[in-house]
Amino acid sequence: MRDKNRTLQEILSTFVSEHPDTWDLHIDQAVFAYNTSHHESTGFSLYELVFGRVAYMPVEIDLGCAPEVPQKSVRLCASS
Repeated sequence: MRDKNRTLQEILSTFVSEHPDTWDLHIDQAVFAYNTSHHESTGFSLYELVFGRVAYMPVEIDLGCAPEVPQKSVRLCASS
């Protein structure tokens, strides 16, 4: 846990280097960056280990850069 906290502190410091009072506005971005970064010990990102696929940014989906989400996942997310 200490390593994760230290890593999140390092990520946040890069987001807020010019405006240190706004660190709390960047927590979601820092956590996403941590969860989607490659971890040397496993060879995968935490996101890949939990969800079984690479994470894509919404802009990648909008631009057609991400592969289609499997039909099973679409049905789970779709409203009835």
